[in-house]
Amino acid sequence: MQGWVHDNHRLKPCMTPDILLPLMVMASAVTHALVNALMKSHGDRIALRSAISAVEAIGGAIAAFFVPLPEGGVWLVLILSAFIHVAYQIILMAAYTHADFSLAYPVARGTAPLLTALGAMILFGEHVPIEVMAGVFLISAALIAFALEPQRQTVLHRKGVLLAAATGVAITAYTLVDVWGVRLAADPMSFIVWLYIACCFLLNSGMLLTGGRASALRIARAWRPGIVGGILSLISYTLALLAFDMGATAEVAALRETSVLFGVMLGVFLFGERLGLRRAVSALVIASGAILIAVH
Repeated sequence: MQGWVHDNHRLKPCMTPDILLPLMVMASAVTHALVNALMKSHGDRIALRSAISAVEAIGGAIAAFFVPLPEGGVWLVLILSAFIHVAYQIILMAAYTHADFSLAYPVARGTAPLLTALGAMILFGEHVPIEVMAGVFLISAALIAFALEPQRQTVLHRKGVLLAAATGVAITAYTLVDVWGVRLAADPMSFIVWLYIACCFLLNSGMLLTGGRASALRIARAWRPGIVGGILSLISYTLALLAFDMGATAEVAALRETSVLFGVMLGVFLFGERLGLRRAVSALVIASGAILIAVH
């Protein structure tokens, strides 16, 4: 990868977008799966999420010295996005409380690509080619089928599914708002770095106000995995937002949800989870959808 250059205050890729964009999105998907595997393995997910957010904010604060401040209108989009991101984290944690990780995560991520594609067409007037729409549909359907096993249909299961679907709506909302923000800003990095700072302020101030010193101690105990997760998360979402600035919203959003594939591999090899025929077939369908989008 040859990197990026500044052109009239905007980042421009030195590589051909057709090559760079899929590489960026897939790298974002891999790091996203690693962050979620880290979250799964930790006993206090809320504290770890707060620690990760703090690391993101530190990275954002350092980078803020090297980028211009967001323009007036961008601040409003940024604040709206920060509130949606925090709401997403709260709904996601509730989904994890009422459903297995292997259920909540695929349903949440599978709901988002199709909704995001529709939102991009309506809000941004983006044209979504038929092969991209087919790929988006395949990925969404396969991700949901991946998790919805008939033998798991219990009351608790249904509540978890509803919360996971609500998480998908939140993902759609912050994706569309963030796409708006990075495209509205003169320099997309100014939106990105201040978004990390704003999200940390909202999430951690809320946790500290409700839990006080006990919450601070919980966050402090999660500092080691928080550093690892924070660095991975910075890489993951920064790459995703830069990709949104370069390419079509629907295909970038759908390709990023292939993180579930990498999550499956991590589940099998790191956590010893079983990969049955249903999930293996769903994984192949997800891969087929990703290929349709990447080669259109």
